[in-house]
Amino acid sequence: MTHLKTKAYAKINLSLNVTGVQENLHTLDMIMTTIDLYDDISITKRHDNKININYINGKNTPDDIAGSISVGFDSVTRAVLLFKDKLDAKLQKNFGVDIKVIKNIPLNSGLGGSGVDAAAVFVALQKMYATDFALEQLAKQVGSDCTYQLRGGYARVEGVGDKITFLNCNRIYHIVVAMGRRGVLSKDSFAAFDQMYPSKAKVVSDNDEFVKELLEVASPQDYNYKFIENALRKPSAYLNSSIIATLIYLSEAGARKAIMTGSGAACVGFFNNKADAQKAAKAIQASAIKDGCSVWAVATCTK
Repeated sequence: MTHLKTKAYAKINLSLNVTGVQENLHTLDMIMTTIDLYDDISITKRHDNKININYINGKNTPDDIAGSISVGFDSVTRAVLLFKDKLDAKLQKNFGVDIKVIKNIPLNSGLGGSGVDAAAVFVALQKMYATDFALEQLAKQVGSDCTYQLRGGYARVEGVGDKITFLNCNRIYHIVVAMGRRGVLSKDSFAAFDQMYPSKAKVVSDNDEFVKELLEVASPQDYNYKFIENALRKPSAYLNSSIIATLIYLSEAGARKAIMTGSGAACVGFFNNKADAQKAAKAIQASAIKDGCSVWAVATCTK
């Protein structure tokens, strides 16, 4: 196999609790799932020991990707180098790849854009080179979300991303993702969080009950949205006021619940069905054009 195309699916946080600090890292308790917003990745094998990675802006991406990602230090480059180091000497000698990433997932959005790209590249390279070593150990070295993103779907992720419980849940949420021009760096959000909450902990969702509800309630009209909360919303909104405006746009468009995902700045609104989500996305795009708001009508999915 010399050429392969794949998709790197974004994730959203349905709930996010900050539970404390462990070895200078914040510990979390999150319910996460995958949505059908994705980056397109193509990989072509080379035989001259060169690694070329090219980022291209997608149609609806609010970032200047090429100017924002420092090639050589981005997650995809890191994933490729980690994978190469695991190969035997014969394969390493002539290892090389051309990788093109069409970015539809905005940077610094809380949608997992860099981690999902790395995870998708790990899986694709495993297939391309017919290896069977554990990708989880490599993913841990890229970032706390990357191990989860190797598989995606519904999961409860705890600790520093090292405890993952995948859930047998096929629930479909019809959602609108919206984001203004600017993102939020995770490190800045957590720094602001620590200033606001000296205990370095804030629990906003009962995730034990949320897991039960996800697994037991099948009818969309009975979905319980009270567990969908994010402890980082206040500090991230303090850093980026467009988050509050985006949440208001989603609520005014009829969302049953609107939250920020991850450390922001993307926000997610939940709707009754696909038609309602698409209608809301068009309304938000029209009303928020002056704020440079990018909008996607999507749904939860499995990879």
